[in-house]
Amino acid sequence: MLPELIRRVEDVEYSGTQKCIELLDNRLQDLIKLLSDAGQKASSEWIGLKDCSWTLHERYHMDSEEELKWTFHHSKHRILKNAEEILNRYKTKKAA
Repeated sequence: MLPELIRRVEDVEYSGTQKCIELLDNRLQDLIKLLSDAGQKASSEWIGLKDCSWTLHERYHMDSEEELKWTFHHSKHRILKNAEEILNRYKTKKAA
């Protein structure tokens, strides 16, 4: 399920409106819920995902169009990086 949720984050495109930030945050919330339900332990990646959620929520109403673009791309990159690290750690543990 985690790989599917990561793909759903990858599929979110920047549209120049707050809708894309909303969609990215909704996909992030799906990731966080899945990991939380699975008993994800605290890690820098987990904290990074939670931080992205806070950033998207706070910046949603405050950003200008140019700032919105930066927030979207920066947050999406961080979400994918952290989620893939968690997935890789899980795969490594499972293989051991």
